[in-house]
Amino acid sequence: MKFKVTYNETTQIIEARIQCDFDWNLVEHLAPEICKFVNQTNSDLIFLDFRKSKVEMSTIKIYETPRKIAEEFAKTGVDIRELKRAILIKPGQKDFDFLESVTVNNAQIFSLFYDEESAIKWLVSLRKPKNG
Repeated sequence: MKFKVTYNETTQIIEARIQCDFDWNLVEHLAPEICKFVNQTNSDLIFLDFRKSKVEMSTIKIYETPRKIAEEFAKTGVDIRELKRAILIKPGQKDFDFLESVTVNNAQIFSLFYDEESAIKWLVSLRKPKNG
């Protein structure tokens, strides 16, 4: 698995840069790493860079992926429906549009972007106000 998960202190966004195929094996390895940062930082903003990746799943698997992701996050006590995910892709990357549709239809906050700046701005606009 080639990916790196970090926390950007400035933007308060958890960032994951993926350099391998997107399949359920990745989901099973990436979810716990992201959850560590969610639990440590209390951030609900997730930026995922999939520009160097491709979806390696059948249509049925893509359709079931939002449920699979929810299950993997739930293993660490994280409700995926509470997180906001911005996905950075290249134009024409196959199957990400369908993944976005089925994810949103499963009550998850998930949006595709073609440039990093727009993705970060969208996430920042969704940040919960601090109590106090």
